[in-house]
Amino acid sequence: MSSGSIDENTTTGSVIAEISSTDEDSGDTHTYSLVSGNGDTDNSAFTIDGNQLKIVGSPDFETKSSYSIRLQTKDSGGLTFEKAFTLSVNDLEEVSVIQSIDDV
Repeated sequence: MSSGSIDENTTTGSVIAEISSTDEDSGDTHTYSLVSGNGDTDNSAFTIDGNQLKIVGSPDFETKSSYSIRLQTKDSGGLTFEKAFTLSVNDLEEVSVIQSIDDV
């Protein structure tokens, strides 16, 4: 994966990382999927579009500081490899907005 972290408050549907595979067979193409197994706790928080990992909902560091997912790559010959990843949520400084209410 091209990134191991996510900025909190990232827009729903944003690309979080590009996924790529290294294969001994040059020219092999790969497909990617989120799969069940050790480390799949937060698979439902993500989708895969081609080779892009996208987040389903906007992350919030104060609610969840990391996500655990399990990815599978499958080459054009049908061979697969699976690996679990942990994505950290970056705690960004949030600006508070203060509103005044005028007495009527």
